[in-house]
Amino acid sequence: MQNSKAPSPRKGFRALGMLLLATGLLLALGIFLYVRQSNEPRVFSPETLPSDKRPAFVSTPRPTVDLGPLSNLPLQKKLFAVYLKLKMRIAPSKPNPAAYTFAPSADRRCSVHGLLSQCTQVTGTRYLIAREALGEPIYFGHSKPLNGTQWVAAFERALQQDGYDLIREPSGVVKVIPQDVVAEYEKAGLLKRRR
Repeated sequence: MQNSKAPSPRKGFRALGMLLLATGLLLALGIFLYVRQSNEPRVFSPETLPSDKRPAFVSTPRPTVDLGPLSNLPLQKKLFAVYLKLKMRIAPSKPNPAAYTFAPSADRRCSVHGLLSQCTQVTGTRYLIAREALGEPIYFGHSKPLNGTQWVAAFERALQQDGYDLIREPSGVVKVIPQDVVAEYEKAGLLKRRR
């Protein structure tokens, strides 16, 4: 006597679910790798900058949003928080510069890299800083309260007055280079010829 039972539909759904999950993971990995690739040659973080003294840029860090500790959350909320972190990493939301207020401050020595990193947090603009400007201080201050957009514009003006070129690329990236080394960066191919 033969068994006339049909195969269980659950096995088919389980296989389809695993196939969809694997496809989704591969797609997410592909998107992540695509977003992470950069066309900029010789862009480093301060920690990975080689000591060969050749022209190179250091990038300001991406704007971050801290969701706080996830360890005490229930599983469902942990998964949602991990989803939000991944979403912000792949497609970060644009910061709102008008939401920031900077109190007046007297002129004081400030780190070029430090304040440009703060500019990135305020506006979302990525700055590529020439390695020669990393350790350099600049005197910066303002006499009245400024919102985020005004503060970034004031700092960029102070940089230009202190001998830095700010070169805005079509991609939205701003390259910050001391005027005395611009020719070296052009010669190395890290800047397009200015006309």
